[in-house]
Amino acid sequence: MGNNITYPYLVVRWMGSVYQTVPVVLVPPGSALLLPKLNVNGVIQQGDLSIPDPAPTPGTDYKKENEWTVGRRAAMIDVAIILSKRMSKNVCAVFGGEDSVYVDPTGRQQVSNQPPSGGMDPGTGSPYSVSNLSYLRKEKGSETVEATEQEQQYKGSQATLITAATKKSLVLYIEKGEIACSILYLSKPNDDPVVLPILREYLEKIKDVDTSSNESLWKYIIANGICDTDECSRHQSEGTDPEFFIGNLDEEVDGSSWEAEEWNDKYYMDESSESLAFHFLEDLMIEDVPGVALVKGDRPGSNLTFVEIRDSTALKELKKVLDEEGYEIIIERF
Repeated sequence: MGNNITYPYLVVRWMGSVYQTVPVVLVPPGSALLLPKLNVNGVIQQGDLSIPDPAPTPGTDYKKENEWTVGRRAAMIDVAIILSKRMSKNVCAVFGGEDSVYVDPTGRQQVSNQPPSGGMDPGTGSPYSVSNLSYLRKEKGSETVEATEQEQQYKGSQATLITAATKKSLVLYIEKGEIACSILYLSKPNDDPVVLPILREYLEKIKDVDTSSNESLWKYIIANGICDTDECSRHQSEGTDPEFFIGNLDEEVDGSSWEAEEWNDKYYMDESSESLAFHFLEDLMIEDVPGVALVKGDRPGSNLTFVEIRDSTALKELKKVLDEEGYEIIIERF
């Protein structure tokens, strides 16, 4: 089964039980990046994800090369991040049966040996399974398999069968210029201000409150001193809506409020480009590379979480350690 699947391809996670596969093809160097067409509700309607070949081997035809090189893998991961951000959906780049990279709209990457499974694939209308991805399969000879009516839109998009690299590619970013005391990023930093949530999202993600339960909301109100126990009991018995005390759950939190401050703190500690690099190394228990500092709060009261690279020698040492962990590291300067 796995030998007949054309790798790589993308999987978009639309919701908990719906995954959609997107074929990937290389196009000549210098071509424009073409994202697949979307229909009115955002679902991918048809077409491949066409990725310009970033670094073809000199003197060879990009169409005939059958190796998915480190540069090509990095290009596909970058495009997966672009697509994930544009669609606000999690995306998985599947390079092989045991070689996948998951990305989310924040740019965070997670290498895995398990591609998505379960649920339904709207591309076929069938339960999602690699064995059902006949529009991504080709025979050992030159002829492609017979496509069904549902698969006709993909018939002209069979990519060259490629071999997944042994190591797992991961792109790390660092600013241009001198490396001394530089910050390491797991995705390109976004200079836009942090998007503030509606109150409901804040309560669920920051305070772990079940906003669909009035009982849970009242417990939050009491625990935070918004209303004392006796008064809350009276209001509960009278059927008062807890939003009377905490505000409209579907309105954005005030930018000057402590809710906004807490949301920003969480972002810079857990979701920013620099904090993602921190957590990636921390999760791998890589904390003692000479010249590489994992910083959580660089001064009293600071919530900044990042990785600092002392110099180019430290960066080389980090790449060496990650290489031993099975990663092919690509450094991008921005």
